[in-house]
Amino acid sequence: MYLAFAVEVNPHPRHQENYRVWFMRLNKYGKMTNIGIMSKKDLIQALFRSYREKGKSNWMALTKTSSQFSPIELIDFLAMSTHANTHFGELPTIAEFQKVLNQVQDQVSLSA
Repeated sequence: MYLAFAVEVNPHPRHQENYRVWFMRLNKYGKMTNIGIMSKKDLIQALFRSYREKGKSNWMALTKTSSQFSPIELIDFLAMSTHANTHFGELPTIAEFQKVLNQVQDQVSLSA
């Protein structure tokens, strides 16, 4: 499973829809195995790959307004404004990372 936890918005006003997503890869035990950064375009390609291989999304997001993981779906990229910081919800910025990290740690502890 992949968990999107932060967003890096392009500072140029005309290219804000070209954000980058910070994510963690979690194994089946909820332990982090990898951390990385992916462009919006690459995330959409990863979603298509997930649908081809597994028939569903293996991407989740932990947004600022929720303490629960929510799935990232392809329809999210069609339904939201192109000016949102992400199309699937309000991800925290890198500066807000520590708060999100605490939430992730709580969620993983509860599911273990």
